[in-house]
Amino acid sequence: MPNYSTKLPVIFVSHGAPTLPLENGPTTEFFKSLGDQFPKPAAIVCVSAHWTTERAAVSTTGQNQTIHDFYGFPRELYDIQYPAPGKPELAERVGSLLNAAGMAVDIDPQRGLDHGAWVPLSMMYPAADIPVFQLAVQPTESTNTISKWAALLANYGMIMCSFLLAAALPTICVISWANRRVQEGLITL
Repeated sequence: MPNYSTKLPVIFVSHGAPTLPLENGPTTEFFKSLGDQFPKPAAIVCVSAHWTTERAAVSTTGQNQTIHDFYGFPRELYDIQYPAPGKPELAERVGSLLNAAGMAVDIDPQRGLDHGAWVPLSMMYPAADIPVFQLAVQPTESTNTISKWAALLANYGMIMCSFLLAAALPTICVISWANRRVQEGLITL
């Protein structure tokens, strides 16, 4: 049984091209080794640039559907499924924690995993046996919002993965922001 009391890191990585699971190369090997660098998490909270909302939202489905939110790629990419379970009670608890911290959060019981989440996770944790849920991005918010989420969730035995950086934010700002958070002890790379 996963340990919900183990403090796990917040990791920030680009999800890369949707075709990565079909390829072999340094990026694919990096993702395949990344999951082995941490104890098995109780759950994974993903923040992806491919789910944007007006205000914070959390997915609470019990069984994730694989969302193929792209077009024009090889047929075998559309055949990939990443059927990771959800964890509705934990996702709702995360929503409650964020609400209690003054961040209004909507609940979405239907949302599955977009390619910003399932592409890297399919290489990091190919068994799809770790509960996964997503937090939606609000394009009008600053990177401080994700920092607040990370600070709140760091002690719950979950890995928080942000796969939005390359897609949504200027790289130089991300590096500067992430370096500050590392120095403050809010994230571990």
